[in-house]
Formats: sequence, structure tokens, C-alpha cells
Amino acid sequence: MVPNPIEVTAQSLQAAHERWDAFRAEIWQVTAEARGERGRSALLHFLRPGSTAFKFVTSVIGPILQGLRRLGLRSAPVTPTSAHHFPDHFSAGAFLELAPRADPVQVLQIPSTSEREAWIALEADLARCETHAVLVLPGVTLLPGAASMLVDVAKATNADLTFGDHLERTDEGVFGVFRPSMLGPVGLMSWDAVGPVVCIRRAVMSERAAMDRTLPAMALHDLAAQILKAGGTVHRSQGLLAIAPVRTPSVLAEHVVWTEQTLRGLGKAGHVSVGPHGSISWVASTEGDFPKVAVVIPTRDRLDLLQQCLESLEASTYPNIEIVIVDNDSVEPATLSFLENCGHQVVRARGAFNYSRIVNTGIAATESAFVVTLNNDVTITTPDWLEQMVAIATLPNVGIVGCSLDNPDGTAQHEGIAIAPYPQHLRRNQNYTRPDGFLEATKEVSAVTGACTLLSRELWDALGGLDTMLAVVGNDIDLCLRAATIGRTTIYASLVRMIHAESSSRGSLIPPEDVFRMIAKWSLFDAFVDPWFPRALEIVADRIRWTDQ
Repeated sequence: MVPNPIEVTAQSLQAAHERWDAFRAEIWQVTAEARGERGRSALLHFLRPGSTAFKFVTSVIGPILQGLRRLGLRSAPVTPTSAHHFPDHFSAGAFLELAPRADPVQVLQIPSTSEREAWIALEADLARCETHAVLVLPGVTLLPGAASMLVDVAKATNADLTFGDHLERTDEGVFGVFRPSMLGPVGLMSWDAVGPVVCIRRAVMSERAAMDRTLPAMALHDLAAQILKAGGTVHRSQGLLAIAPVRTPSVLAEHVVWTEQTLRGLGKAGHVSVGPHGSISWVASTEGDFPKVAVVIPTRDRLDLLQQCLESLEASTYPNIEIVIVDNDSVEPATLSFLENCGHQVVRARGAFNYSRIVNTGIAATESAFVVTLNNDVTITTPDWLEQMVAIATLPNVGIVGCSLDNPDGTAQHEGIAIAPYPQHLRRNQNYTRPDGFLEATKEVSAVTGACTLLSRELWDALGGLDTMLAVVGNDIDLCLRAATIGRTTIYASLVRMIHAESSSRGSLIPPEDVFRMIAKWSLFDAFVDPWFPRALEIVADRIRWTDQ
């Protein structure tokens, strides 16, 4: 769970400054090593973060090296090796480092078909288990000691269901499949969030859940969903548990059927299909219910960006949109003339640039049921974006919905935000170097970018809007985290895509004070653990690393 924010003091801000300097030093170190800059890497080992020498190396020598690289006089950046990939000769047991127990745990295999006799035999075996049972899907090989470890973790945490990470064997090699600490109902519809092996508390089978044999490949997945729905507890175990084959087309087809059934159970119709990299793509329907949505767009001059944004917005298929333009001291005659005659509501937010205050001013001027924050440098490329996002926002306990953003050159800019250990946009082929089902999924995340965010007006008011003490950066993440503290999840809608010419309006502006306040307020680098990003992974610069946590 996300911890509650803490009061920011002068002392906590200073401590946050020191934590940030140390992390920034690690970023520079990792980047220097990845680029083969041995001299710079060696030098950084001896510099104290935040010192004058460190600031000189990072702010002066860094740009010089970048210039030399552009001239071809320095080595080009090295593509980082992903922690997701393990070579064919990888020894899984060496990483698990668990010897087989003298008292091995009985492992029960889920039947590969819906044949009645096989399930009766499984139920009989379950009945003979004393307290816990380890269940695996067909074709799964448990690593040494994994079953005993799962039972130990389940007993220690009193979890109803315990799951974890595994290795997936494909034609290309063996890859790690890593999972967050929490399971969420939206993510369960979208990817293999549970995995091929679980430990179940025996009493749960009679108290809260029963396996559905009509979709045998989804039996463990469905079991986890039932436990969550009944208010049970799940826990992710540390370490790699098993080696499993890649999910076959027939298994993915069962997941499609399971997601269709889940959506119907939530009162949603929709289209479900197999997505990229083993994910499940689904679009829920609003069933003809189109609550009014206010799209709030902060702007200052840059009429070209604003007009392009509005043109893409006006092509939306959602029938009940209100557009609110929030002008922060535009001065160009063409902009002022356009705002006077655009036909949309224009709200004035005068004074020094404070993104939070500007957006708060715009939303205060509307009473629509849902509000969207939309940057003026965003171009919408999914016409039914609002139908999709509103349908997701009306699912149980969902609070905030974001989407996928690309740079104008087509590279990924935002695929959800991971706090691992500092908030960073997930970006395929950059800091997430092997796209997989997790990355492709519509799922729970800790945060999404405020460049395009949808939430109900009721939730906005309950949260008190954006924190104006976070004037430029971090306010969107802070909003999502505050929503989490009152039990509302943030969802990344992977099928809603937009183009974001980031920083086109204001340039690159990241006040250090905002960074320090975010770190202090949420105990980043300390108590905070992202519940929705794989616990075993961390991101430093554009390198993703396996930490075995």
C-alpha cells in the first residue's frame, strides 16, 4: 500500500536534497559506464554528490562530452543490457540459492483439460493437504526449494495466496517475468499477473474461492481474482520460482474469454482480443452513458500548439465534451484574438507560472462530472479516447486514468510511471528494454502524467486539486499517490495513444525545490515501495536492473 504523505520540514527537505544528489551521482556513474567513458566513470567514484567538483563534472564536462559525441569524437552510447534477459545457459538455481528441503512440499498440478475426473482427483489431493498447497500449471518446472519457500512465506505473512516471479523459456532464450507486489482487478484482465505457480491457504478453498475448471489455463488467475474480490490477501514472494513455457495461443484465448466474462460481471460490454507480447487488449463500452467531461487546457501563447491540440480534440467521437482553456498571461495579438473568438470557455490565470494553480483555476470554472487535464502540446490520435477512459474510470475503486504518450518522432515517452526508486516514465526500448505483457497491459500503476489525466470531479474535490507547492513537476504524481491513500487506483490505459511534444510551451523546467519536496513528502528512496511496479526491478537512468527483491 502507498504510505500517507508526511509533513515537509526544512530538515526533511535537506535530507531529500542529499538523497537526490546521491541518486543523481549514481545516474551519472551508470551512464558513464554504459557509454564506455572510463575516465569520467573513475572520476565520479571520488566525487561527493552535491560538491562543487561534482557539480562541475556534471554540468560542465557532461555537455562537452555530449558535443564530442555529436561530432563523432567520442564513443556512442551503449544500448543497456536489460535485466529482463537471461542467456540460454543461465543457471536459475544459482540465483534462487535454495537447497531442496528434507521435507518436500507436495506440489499439485492443474489439469490441462476440463475433464471432470481429473478435477475430482485434484480436489481430493487438496483435501489431504494440511494447511497449504502449491499449485502449478502444466509444463512448469519448479526451481529447487521454491515450493518450501512459498509455503514458508505464506505462513509468515498469513496470505491467502502467494505468487512470484518466474522464468519463461522461448525460442529466443530464457527471460524473466517479473511482477509487482500487488494484484489488481484491471491488471488481471490484461496480462499474466499471477504466473504459473501459487501457494494457496487450504482453508480459502472452502471459505472464499473455488477453481473454475471450464478455463483450466486460467485456474490460478481466476483463483486470485476471487480471493481479491472476497477481500482476501495476496503476497508476492521474493526470488525466482519456476521455469515455464511461453503462453500458447490456446492459453491466451482462454484469457480472452476470462476477461470477457469479468467485464460482463462488472456490467461492461466490450471488445477483447490478444494483444502484443502476450497481453490482452480490451476496450470497455460506456453502454450509451456519456457523462459530461470538461477538458482543461493550460496555455500561454504558442497558438500553433493550441490550435493543433484543439483540432485533434474536436475530432473526438465522445458526444459530451466541454473545453476550458486556461490562459496564463498570453500577450501575442494572434493568441488573444483567437481566445476571444474560439467559442470555448476561456479562464484567466494570471501571474507567475505555477502549473498546479493554473489547472486548479480552470477546473474550478466547470461543474462537469469528469475532468481532464490536457497539455496544449498534446495531439490526440485515438478518436474514442474519452469513451475508453471514462469506461475505465467508472470501474470499481478506479480513481485516475492516464494514457500512452509518444514523442513526435514516434519513440515512446510515457507508458505509465514507475517509482523505482524515483518516479520515471516507463519507455519501451529505453528504460524498459524488452517489451512484455506487463508493459503492454492496461493496468494499475502508481502514477500517470498530467499531460493527459482523467478523473471524476468528485474525486478532484475530495483531493483538493493539485498541490500548488509543487509548482511545475511532481504535482501529477502527487495527485495519484494521494488518491491511492483513500483507496482509489490509477490506471494506465495502454490503447489510448497521443503525441506529446513535451516542453514545447515552456521549455525544460524542473525546479529542484519541486524534486526535493516530492522526495520528502513521500519518503522516496526510503520507506516508499512502488506496489504496482515489479519489486525485483529498479531503474537508474536508462538502465533496468534485477535486484532479486
